[in-house]
Amino acid sequence: MFQAGGRITITLGGMRYSPRGSAKIRPSGISNSIHENHDGTISRSTMAKAVGADLSFDRGNAAQGTQRPRWDTAFMRSFVDVTIREVDAGVLHVFSDATIVGDPVLDSETGEISGLSIMTDDANYTQTNG
Repeated sequence: MFQAGGRITITLGGMRYSPRGSAKIRPSGISNSIHENHDGTISRSTMAKAVGADLSFDRGNAAQGTQRPRWDTAFMRSFVDVTIREVDAGVLHVFSDATIVGDPVLDSETGEISGLSIMTDDANYTQTNG
């Protein structure tokens, strides 16, 4: 039976973090656009782009084996290897030398950290069964 989605795990820089919501993965390293010609035909332009994912995290709990993220300047400036495992679907996404993009926002009521993405070059992304 085919599993469309489900649980995920996230590792950044070798440390496991607890995801709060789904990962919105952008795996394509290109973006196509069309141009309409006066005779009704179209042509296509292709532009290279980074690959990445939009992520949200739980603030973490050391007792449960997940890291408590420190979204400080040193961490935000680093390039990290990121793995996102789709546990139920059996898919592994690996983003090598990814940079963290955005502004981390901590919701003190729920413990959710949102507002972040990771991005890397198309050549640094692989997707495998795993």
